[in-house]
Amino acid sequence: MYITEDAKQIFVEPKYHACYSKAFKVASVSSNIGSFGHRGVILIARDGEAWEIGISASPPTKQLVKGQIVNIRFGGWGGGIVLESGWEVPRKLTPNASQGVIAEIWGADL
Repeated sequence: MYITEDAKQIFVEPKYHACYSKAFKVASVSSNIGSFGHRGVILIARDGEAWEIGISASPPTKQLVKGQIVNIRFGGWGGGIVLESGWEVPRKLTPNASQGVIAEIWGADL
């Protein structure tokens, strides 16, 4: 089942665990690689929700670039964020991004 509501897709995974996806824009990608082989990435949604994730710098991990829009899934078995393979250590940033930051990141895409 799919239901679209305010840029979110509501769907049901096997075993009926409700999930939704939300669009985030890549606000920044670190130029350096940490000691565990990850780059830091900041993701910001249109409503200001922000996450920092580590992305493996090695192939075949899908790399992200500044300005790219990605859909992140939430819910499922643990009820939290569901990441692509090689995307690790998610951390929700609080408070949410300010209106000025949202406008700078999303610009005309708002």
